[in-house]
Amino acid sequence: MNGMFFSLPLLVLSAAFAAPVNALAGDITVTAEEKVEIYQTEKKAVAVGNAVAVKDGMTVNGDRLTVFFADNGSGKNEITELNADGRAHLQTGKADAFGDRLEYYMDGNYVVIKGKPARVKDENASVFADNGITYYPDRGMAVAKGNVVADNGKNKIFADVMETYFKTGKDGTEVLERVEIPENPKIVTADGEVTAATGIYYPDQGKVYLYENVVISQNGNVLHGDKAETDLNTGISKVLSGGKRVSGVWYEED
Repeated sequence: MNGMFFSLPLLVLSAAFAAPVNALAGDITVTAEEKVEIYQTEKKAVAVGNAVAVKDGMTVNGDRLTVFFADNGSGKNEITELNADGRAHLQTGKADAFGDRLEYYMDGNYVVIKGKPARVKDENASVFADNGITYYPDRGMAVAKGNVVADNGKNKIFADVMETYFKTGKDGTEVLERVEIPENPKIVTADGEVTAATGIYYPDQGKVYLYENVVISQNGNVLHGDKAETDLNTGISKVLSGGKRVSGVWYEED
């Protein structure tokens, strides 16, 4: 079978989080249409009404922004947390993230996008998740949970959880290393669909591997196996047995 798989659109997560999470650990410009209030006792600032926070090519928007800060010990305040509530939007120049709420933790060094669904998109694809998308730069990973859908406009991947792992490229920027789908991946294309228990994608190899109870359905034909391998460079898919017999049903076209 040819052309059943496609390059996973989770590359979009790499683009969305290309800016380091600690980018806000310095001066930040916050504006709002209604008001900006600073609460020294509570160590926070609140911006209301189409609020915008800008720092080094990264912009966070929301109906309400709350910035928390603390004394760094030298008499200067440092930002420790930024929350955006209501139409939250993170822009990094390469991609956009959207949700009902965005939580940006500088101390823990991670960002959480929440919504029904949370969404990350670039010019090529979008990723949706009902239970949020979390990025951990120290671990070099992003996790999308809950009815996850990756959509490039032509094909879709469905899963309960998607884990995206990054590595440092030759130019020092983050690049996608692999995408793991530990629970119930389903890939839907114009020609058919593939289901399995687990899956993993290696972009440097251009290959997708699916494991356990693999079922490939295309144009009424069905293949069953323990493992499927697809070379995205050639479009050739293989169903492997893993010690068990491979079965298939083909139907002749009228």
